[in-house]
Amino acid sequence: MWIEPIDDIQDPTVTAWLSHSTKSNTQSQWLFLPQHTSISLLTVEGQPTVFSFSHSWRKTTKPNEEQGDPKQILEELNHRNKAVFKAVERHIRKKMLKEHRYCISALQGLLKAEGKEFPPICPYAYAYVFWRTTILKSTRFYSLPWGDDIEEGRVAAQIISEKISYLKSRFLHHSKTEPITQNRINQLYWIIDKITVNFCFNFFEQWLQQAGKGVSEVRVPNWHQINQTVECSFPQMAFNYSVAPGDGTLIECYFKPENHRAL
Repeated sequence: MWIEPIDDIQDPTVTAWLSHSTKSNTQSQWLFLPQHTSISLLTVEGQPTVFSFSHSWRKTTKPNEEQGDPKQILEELNHRNKAVFKAVERHIRKKMLKEHRYCISALQGLLKAEGKEFPPICPYAYAYVFWRTTILKSTRFYSLPWGDDIEEGRVAAQIISEKISYLKSRFLHHSKTEPITQNRINQLYWIIDKITVNFCFNFFEQWLQQAGKGVSEVRVPNWHQINQTVECSFPQMAFNYSVAPGDGTLIECYFKPENHRAL
């Protein structure tokens, strides 16, 4: 739902989209990060997929029962974010880095044969280790088994925590006129999960592209360069969902098919 006047908008594509949006469903909302969305994504290039929450939630809470406790929402969001990150990490290690396990262990542990120099750094190990360290904003170069080095009480993908916080606050703002039901909260969790999965994969691919240069120069990009990589890696995605009272079972996700990843 767009509530601002559109008479002064010069771009006919934008005007047409807003006009259609206001006529088609005045009880729906869009959620996206402006710097990571284009009007073409919403009108031409985007491929919407519809997800239903009617049978997707594992808890016994009634779907339309009011559930508005901010602390519980944040705790569950953090828990899910950690689980999503670990699932992506598991996929990367098993499917993409299966032949590089020793390289990763050697780099994380700075291992070398007795009496010999450190072996050349494997680009895949370089990409994985620094992908993981930067995405978690971890102070540990090594990793503990099963992700036990991921701090509790915060989102795992710390490097995009401000973006996640913005999306969460906008979503809850859209829902503030009605009781927040479990279905509504499920929408929020699903959106953050979807964004986190795609960002993590994109961010790893960016590190992999830079790995050859980083290994040859034996250096790591500075934080300014890393933050630029974050911006390049953040997925172009937009979400449309109903805010009608009692609704909250369907959500549309718009994305470019060639850039979409799923587990």
